[in-house]
Amino acid sequence: MALSRACVCKPTGMSKSGGNRLKMRAGQTGTRLRINNKGFTLIEVLIATIILAAILYLAALSYSIFLERWGKENIANRAALDGYRKHILLRESLESIYDYYVTDPANEKKGTYYPFFRGTRESMEFVTLSSVFYGDVPAVARLKVERAGPGSKGLRRLIYEEAPLNQTYVKYVGAPIRFKRSMVVYDRLKICMFRYFGTSGTQ
Repeated sequence: MALSRACVCKPTGMSKSGGNRLKMRAGQTGTRLRINNKGFTLIEVLIATIILAAILYLAALSYSIFLERWGKENIANRAALDGYRKHILLRESLESIYDYYVTDPANEKKGTYYPFFRGTRESMEFVTLSSVFYGDVPAVARLKVERAGPGSKGLRRLIYEEAPLNQTYVKYVGAPIRFKRSMVVYDRLKICMFRYFGTSGTQ
């Protein structure tokens, strides 16, 4: 087995002053290295802060724009859903018109009764089994057309009103009815009127 030998060389002819100079240079070099490793300069910190602030500003701006657009779309979707719901409820109410028989003072003694229905060009009243506001309770309903309001320039709106039949006594055809709940079905209509088809008179 071969044995390795370590060779240590020592410089010769070196004075003490030369050794001190080497030590001072080494110390100066170490000092410079420690100064360079301290961290970022003030300018670098300011530039990084500006870039970070710009990124945060753009992120906040994008988020606010997203929330605004989302809110508008949400409002539009709710309005469309609400309009569809009103349309369905009104259709069910009209399809469930019930032959609720009433009379008048002149025909009451004769025992003559006829279905309750009152209709004009701008309103119609009927009894429905499919109430919009009172669930399974039959209701007296009215559809009417009225002006949309001041400054509407002749525009009109269609309003649906109801009163529960179990709280409304309807015996005579001309009896006044106090409608308790209502909703606007269509707004800002140019033309809206009712037309009726059928035979008139009694048999």
